[in-house]
Amino acid sequence: TDTLAFQGHIVADFSNTNPDTLQGRLAVSGIRLVKGTQRLNTDSIVLLAANSAGVEDVTLHSEMADLNLKGHYLLTQVPTALEHTINRYYQLNGFKDTAVVTQDWTLRMQLRPSPLVLMVMPSLRGSDTLGGVMTYNSNHEDLHLRLHTPRIVAGTQYFHNIDIAAGTADSGLRYDISLGDGHGGSLLLYKTAVYGEVKDNQLTTSLLLKDKKDKDRYRIAGIVGRQDDAVQLRLNPDSLLLNYERWQVSRDNVIQYDSTGVIAHDFTISNNGDSLSLNSSGS
Repeated sequence: TDTLAFQGHIVADFSNTNPDTLQGRLAVSGIRLVKGTQRLNTDSIVLLAANSAGVEDVTLHSEMADLNLKGHYLLTQVPTALEHTINRYYQLNGFKDTAVVTQDWTLRMQLRPSPLVLMVMPSLRGSDTLGGVMTYNSNHEDLHLRLHTPRIVAGTQYFHNIDIAAGTADSGLRYDISLGDGHGGSLLLYKTAVYGEVKDNQLTTSLLLKDKKDKDRYRIAGIVGRQDDAVQLRLNPDSLLLNYERWQVSRDNVIQYDSTGVIAHDFTISNNGDSLSLNSSGS
């Protein structure tokens, strides 16, 4: 495999290099990257960090991304604080309830398909900038994320008006992913959405696909949860819509996956005399 070689000029001026109270400036210029026969010159990377009255303000500017994290936080504790909030809704493997200082910050981001990104992932050529905002307050366990891009290209497939939203609400962590349309090759999508909630170690989810007249065409909803070391999927009995037609789903349906493989129990869908059943031997 080809190695990635880096050349550049680095200038650093910091009065404090502690990542939790970082203050100073880092500039990387004259950047040249070489991978095999590919050579790429990219714009400078600049990192600015200031700390005033306990408010940390860190900004990163580069050709591929602009990031700004501002507020009250200790940078080294940000991942642990986020895990603490997420763990309230879904228990994370290996999570330890470690005490952290109060976090109250806003992260603003702009991610671009720069030449460097396209060198690694050329299929993204033609994609637009992805912009977003994340806010977090640990005292109120308040976490919110919003992302938007007008277009993402994946090879010969095109996706438009993509919105991603997630946030804490009531006693759950809700999410909503929507797509204006998608096309390319054999793919043809109109308005599409995946939405639901993470709560009590379970993921409730719904998938909805509309037609070009904005009418519901396909819908499926269910609950994904854990049972010991197994992952279980249960479809909601009244959720299934296939090509505009409602299908009935057996109430005790379960599809389980663990180290022994896939097990189906009483998984039946039916419509006007047509039916499909899955039931593993001995289940």
